[in-house]
Amino acid sequence: MVSQHVTEPEMRELLERLGEAHNRDNRNVLPSFYELWLDSVCETAKALDPEWSDDLDRQWRARLRPGMQIIMAAY
Repeated sequence: MVSQHVTEPEMRELLERLGEAHNRDNRNVLPSFYELWLDSVCETAKALDPEWSDDLDRQWRARLRPGMQIIMAAY
């Protein structure tokens, strides 16, 4: 999933469906939770990967945030 870009139609559709499933009318996942989730993912990767770097952290965040924004927009 991460290898696809949010501009690809299938990926955008998937993220929009996730947004709907997590919006206020369904699972009610608050938009503020997504940044906490991203922090947890990156902290876990850092703890498990001895080659983790600040640059890799920035790359992961840059890659995941556009998808998070699509999901949050459905809230």
